[in-house]
Amino acid sequence: YYLSYASFEDLGPVLLKGALLVACLVVLYFRCRKLGVSREICLLSLTIGTLSAAPFLQIRAENFGLLYFVVLSGLLTAPRSWGPARFAASAAIILLWANSHGSFILGFALICLKLFVLVLFHWGILKDSSLFGQEGDRPPGGRREVFAWGLTLLAGLVLAALVNPYGPANL
Repeated sequence: YYLSYASFEDLGPVLLKGALLVACLVVLYFRCRKLGVSREICLLSLTIGTLSAAPFLQIRAENFGLLYFVVLSGLLTAPRSWGPARFAASAAIILLWANSHGSFILGFALICLKLFVLVLFHWGILKDSSLFGQEGDRPPGGRREVFAWGLTLLAGLVLAALVNPYGPANL
């Protein structure tokens, strides 16, 4: 926000907030479309959601956290056909989030929730694969998938602890 203010004065932070909000809406739109939601319902939902959330979205650092939340949620629900890129991108989002806003702990909670559900599915406690993305997507890949998300969580923890100006105290 400082750089936007230094470059564009009072208009800079407003433009940055708008860009972050548009980025969130674009990510949500394409993820919803990928999940089979019609274009009209997508646009209506995003419009109503934006109008209802707008009074609460001030020009603050949590606007970055909101974008990271949306992107990480998309990665956590992405089909396995996206391959290992979703794990690396998730760790990268955690790194950016940890250096932008203190709400990055929510990212760890989301990855832990994904791991928990995968373990429950692997143990046979959960049987409904509709929790894991698009209809027709294969159920989670057992130990390999659990291991990959566990490694992603560990990588995110290491990155958040070491690659920031505050060191491990950041956690």
